[in-house]
Amino acid sequence: MKVPLSWLQDYVDVRGSLEDLLERMTLAGLEVASVERVGDWWDRERLVVGEVLEVRPHPNADRLVLADVAYGGSEVEQVVTGAPNLFPYKGAGPVSLKVAFALEGADLYDGHKEGFVKTRLKGTKIRGVPSRAMVCSEKELGISEEHEGIMILPDDAPVGTPLADYLGDSIVDLDLTPNLARCYNMVGVAREVSALTGAPLRYPDTEWQAGGPPAADLARLEIEDPQLCARYIATVIRGVEIGPAPQWMQGRVQKAGMRPINNVVDITNYAMLLTGHPLHAFDLDRIAGGRLVVRRGVDGETMTTLDGQERTLDPDILVIADDDGPTSLAGVMGGRTTELSASTRNIVLEAAHFDPASIGRTFRRHKLASAASVRLARGVDPALPLAAARAAARPLAELGGVPLVHRTDRLTAAIPPGTTGVEFTQRYQTLLAHYGLEGQAIQAGHGNENGDVEHRPHRFERALDQQLMLGVRRDFVSREAYQDYLRDRFAQLNANRGVKKTQEMEHLRLVDLDTPESARLVPERLRRLKNGEALNFEVEHYRKDGSTFPLEVSCQVIESNGRRYYLGFHHDTVSYTHLTLPTIDSV
Repeated sequence: MKVPLSWLQDYVDVRGSLEDLLERMTLAGLEVASVERVGDWWDRERLVVGEVLEVRPHPNADRLVLADVAYGGSEVEQVVTGAPNLFPYKGAGPVSLKVAFALEGADLYDGHKEGFVKTRLKGTKIRGVPSRAMVCSEKELGISEEHEGIMILPDDAPVGTPLADYLGDSIVDLDLTPNLARCYNMVGVAREVSALTGAPLRYPDTEWQAGGPPAADLARLEIEDPQLCARYIATVIRGVEIGPAPQWMQGRVQKAGMRPINNVVDITNYAMLLTGHPLHAFDLDRIAGGRLVVRRGVDGETMTTLDGQERTLDPDILVIADDDGPTSLAGVMGGRTTELSASTRNIVLEAAHFDPASIGRTFRRHKLASAASVRLARGVDPALPLAAARAAARPLAELGGVPLVHRTDRLTAAIPPGTTGVEFTQRYQTLLAHYGLEGQAIQAGHGNENGDVEHRPHRFERALDQQLMLGVRRDFVSREAYQDYLRDRFAQLNANRGVKKTQEMEHLRLVDLDTPESARLVPERLRRLKNGEALNFEVEHYRKDGSTFPLEVSCQVIESNGRRYYLGFHHDTVSYTHLTLPTIDSV
C-alpha cells in the first residue's frame, strides 16, 4: 500500500519527523518497506510554479508555439514548446494556465530519451527564436513516463512557489499483512497514525445530494445468491462525459501506485484508495435488458474480461450478469460487454460486499489478482460500500455538474448497527479510543449500566458479530485487535530505547469460560458471576524479589452467542528500559 504523505495529512496531522513516525508504524505492525521522496532533487530557485499568460504561433514552425510565462520574476519569459495540450490556446488571446516551469541551469530528465536520463537545461534558439526556459512534462520532473504534454497545475497553484514545496512529497510503501485489510486505504492508515501519535483523525466529507428518478427505474437489481453477496449498492449517474480527471486527482492516484485512465475510472480508484472499498462502473446503456443479476456462473459459460481474455466459468465463480449473460467477474474484473468508452454517457456505479472466500477463489483460479480483488478477498466491512459510493459520487458531481440519480441499496444480510450496548469500565475507554470506538464510560463494579458504543465501519472482523469489545470476531473479542493495540502501545513505551522509564500499564485478560483450561485460569467464585455482573477486588501480587503489593482488579462475566467470557482488567506501575511484545496468549 503506497501512502503519499500529502494525501495522508488531509486526515491526520503528522507530528514530529517522518523518520520517527515510520519507526513507530513499523513497531506497531505496519511495516515500512520503502520511502520514495518526490522532488527532493529539484532546484528550488530554477523549478517553480509558472503561469502561461498567452500562447502565440511560432513564426517559422507550425508544430511549435510561443508561450509567455510569468514565474514571479521581474519579466515574463518566452518559451518555445511543442506541447500538444497548449495548441488549443494558440492565438486565443490572454489565458491563465498554471504550469511546472524550469529556468536555464535546472537539472531535468530528458523527455525524448528512453528511460530517465538527466540533462541540464541550456538556453538555445529553436527555429530562429531564442528560448532559455521550459514548461515541463511529468517525465522531465521524474514523476512518471508521461511526456506527450506538459503538466497543467490547479488554478490555485501559487506562481513563483518552488515546485519542491508545491509538488514535492514522500510516498511511504507499507508491506501490510493479510490481517491489516483495514489499512489498505488512506483513512485506515490515518486512523493508525492517529492512534500512535494522539493526533485527531479527520474523516472526509462524502455527503452528496441525489436527484432525478430512483435508480431502480433505470437499472433493476437482483441478488440470486445472498450468501455470496450480502449487500449491493447501484448508483446511476447520467450525463457523464468521459475525459481526463483533474491533475490533482491523477497525481494522487498515480502516487498511490495506480495508472490514471479517465475521469470515471480514476474517481472509482480514488474512492477505493480513500475508503478501502473497491468500485466498478458499468455503461448503463450497454446493460442488456436494463437488469443486473448477482449469481453464480454456469458450467461451460464464458465471458471476455477487460484484459481481452475469454474466461470459462463454473458455479464456484460469482458473476454480475445481464439478460445476455455475464458482464463481470464479481469483485475481480469487469467485462468487455459493459465497459466504458468515449461515447459513454450514463453509468451504473457498483459498490458491493461479496464473500471474501468467493473473491479469493475467483482471482486465484483466473490469476487476476488486482487492487480490488486483494482488498475484497481479505475482507472489508459490509457498511463500507455506502461510504465508497458516496466518495465516488461526490467528485463526479463536482467535476462536471453530473446529474445524479438515487441509489439502489439491496441488503440480503443484516448490517451491524451503528451503536451497540456493551458494558465497559472507565479504563476500557483508552483501548476503545485507539480504534475509532467512542463510548460512554461506566464505573467499574456497576454492571447494571450500559455504555452505548458508537463505531465507524472499518474492521471487517469486528462486524461479524453485532457486539463490540476492542474489535469483535466470532469468539466475541478479536485477538487480532488486541494484539494490534499491544503493538501500538509497546511502540510508544519503547520510544526511548536504553533509557530507564516508569510507566503505568494496563492489562486486559480474556478467558472463554466454556473451555476446560478456564478452570485453571479463573477462580470458581468469579466463574459463578452472572451475565453482566461486575466485581472489584484486591489481590497480593508478587514481585520478582519475592515482595508483594496489593493489586486492584476489575472483572466482568459477559455472555455472547451462547458462550460465557471472563474479562479481567488491572493496571500497575513498572520500571523498565525495554519491553518485549507478548503474544495474546501470554497476556
